[in-house]
Parts: sequence; structure tokens; C-alpha cells
Amino acid sequence: WTASLIRLSNEFNIDAVDAANARYQILSNQVAKGVQETENFSRAVFKFAKITKSSAEDSVNLLTAAINAYGMSASDVEPVAALFFRTIELGRVRAQELANTFGRAAVPAALLGLSLRELLGSIAAITIQGVKATEAVTLMRGIMMKLAQPTDAMKALFKDWGVSSGEAAIQTFGWVGTLEKL
Repeated sequence: WTASLIRLSNEFNIDAVDAANARYQILSNQVAKGVQETENFSRAVFKFAKITKSSAEDSVNLLTAAINAYGMSASDVEPVAALFFRTIELGRVRAQELANTFGRAAVPAALLGLSLRELLGSIAAITIQGVKATEAVTLMRGIMMKLAQPTDAMKALFKDWGVSSGEAAIQTFGWVGTLEKL
């Protein structure tokens, strides 16, 4: 484990303490199991950290939040990292800004059937308008919580739309269609 950690730390020029903290978070977040899977996951995280100029620990927290919320596996880390990189590229957001807040929006999004791509696209669209990333996450969470736990007025609106819930609205009209109807 130590040799692997030092090798990856040197390969990506990641501080050894940051690399060790990231490796601890990988294990603590129960994403990767075993030496090889943990090394592969670490490699993808360190690459993402290097590309996005974020710490390895922030990168782990961000990527594992998405993977855990959406019930993915460690082998999904590279496509997930690519989606986050695209969000950073298109939005006004940094990985470290989302690292400890993203899960608050990802969990209800996944429960409502909103894809990771749709959630990240929404965050990019909101931040490009000048809203801070942490506020964008809060806004998204607020919308999703209202859809998941509707008021009586929202329930009446769902009935008018011919659906029974926020999840049904998203399935019927799509995420953007639901937002447009609101």
C-alpha cells in the first residue's frame, strides 16, 4: 500500500500527506476494495486533481459523493471524473467548491431519477449566470426537495399535469420539461 501510494504521489506530483488523506477517504467512503481497485481509483482521482488544480482529498470527496449517491462502482470513476471536468469547463465552478456540498444535491437527484449528467448540467448552467457553486447546489437541492416532498399546492399541480409525484413528472416530462412546466 505504501509503495503504491508513494509511486502515485510522485507520478502526479501530489503531496504525500494529501495523497495519504485521499487514500484514507477512498477506503472510508467505501468505494474501492482491495489493493488493485484502490490503486486504480487513486490513479483516476490523482489525475482529476492534477487536471482541475484541486487537492486529491477534495477530488475523492467529490467523485465518491457522485458514485455513492448514484449507486455506481469504483470502475465508474473515470467517466464520472470526465462529467465533472466538463461541468468545470462549461460552468463557473471548481472541484474544491463542490467537494463537500455536492452530495447534498446528488442524493435527492438520484432518488428522483435525475441523471448525474442532468444534475451537473444544471449546476453548470446556474453557475455560468454568476451564482456561486455552493449556492447552485443549495438551489438544486431546494427544487428537488420540493419535488420529492410536495406541498398541497404542488400535489394539486402534479394532478393537473397528470402525474402523481415529482419523480413521475421527471420521468414523464424530463428534467428540463419539468422545470419549464414549473
